[in-house]
Amino acid sequence: MILSCLQCLWPFAQKETDLTQDNQTQDYADEGEHECAPKVVTEPCRESPISADMVENMVNQLVPSLQGGDPLFAPSFLYAYRQFTTTQHVLDLLLKRFAYFRLDCEEDEQIKSVLCSFLDSWIDIYPEEFCQTGNLSILKKLKAYLTVNMPSSNLNLRVHMLLEELQEDASESERD
Repeated sequence: MILSCLQCLWPFAQKETDLTQDNQTQDYADEGEHECAPKVVTEPCRESPISADMVENMVNQLVPSLQGGDPLFAPSFLYAYRQFTTTQHVLDLLLKRFAYFRLDCEEDEQIKSVLCSFLDSWIDIYPEEFCQTGNLSILKKLKAYLTVNMPSSNLNLRVHMLLEELQEDASESERD
């Protein structure tokens, strides 16, 4: 079900086709192809709107998909999620999902590493979602989470420096 929703939202998740001048149409009759996949990239998905449970399920699959070596799930999700929810909501779900870690647990250390890499990539690819001087709540929430759960991570240092810079910019803007 998660894959089908991403197929609706991510045009590159569709099967490769031969796009020669003689063959400009795509055949979705192949076995295993989901009925929701649009025949034309601009055609909307016919499936019902994505529910809150579906968003939560997709967020819950982010880290496991990265651990499993899936190179498409996380980038597809980051590309498409804004069509059905907010950055704040996704971050809230992600931080809630990984709210507690066990001390000296190798599995949890691996999860932290994958989570840091994902969050770092998210900030790199979509900085506008985190770096709004008018609304620093997302960055502040992330900083608080990292300070508690991953205090010595490079991401924590990066977010701290970014937050300081944006707060300084906001202060200068207020003085002008």
